[in-house]
Amino acid sequence: MDITVEMNLDQKVIARDGYTILDYISDLGGMQGMLISAFAYFLLFWNHNMFDNHMVTRLYKLKKPSREKPANSNG
Repeated sequence: MDITVEMNLDQKVIARDGYTILDYISDLGGMQGMLISAFAYFLLFWNHNMFDNHMVTRLYKLKKPSREKPANSNG
């Protein structure tokens, strides 16, 4: 078995590096950034509905029905 090491300036080496989906996601901002953004949008829509419900309960209140009989009833 022989091993030779040569230095050749005319030799061209073409190396190909794999680019995976995780590499692409990390270039976009990483998994943590994407999860935080998704969670923030979820909370935005959730809290928007809660704000509407809160405002409705503060603006409109129902009167509790009175237990007294009306004055003009015959009973």
